[in-house]
Amino acid sequence: MKAEGICSQSQIPGERFRVHDRVRALLLEVKSSSRGPQILISRAHRNFLRRLLENEVPEIYHGMVEIRSIAREPGQRSKVAVAALQPGVDPVGACVGIRGVRSRRLYGN
Repeated sequence: MKAEGICSQSQIPGERFRVHDRVRALLLEVKSSSRGPQILISRAHRNFLRRLLENEVPEIYHGMVEIRSIAREPGQRSKVAVAALQPGVDPVGACVGIRGVRSRRLYGN
């Protein structure tokens, strides 16, 4: 079954996508229409970075590290406050990865 993903105009400035590009986004709503399901997605939503980190950082996924707060300017910068829920776990190191590998993969730096 085919589906169509729709982003609103108020997305991240400077981002350009082409047909068949793979895009990570937050699923907002699924609407049924005469042409099939339409999927409303967002990359600028306030929960997008939280869900992305939950999927990409195993320590957050397994509950060893908690995201306390996120400050974000979509397309510019992001700051994430994390805390360890288990002793002996480095929360910042878990999110950044060895030599910044995870943060580069997430943010494309």
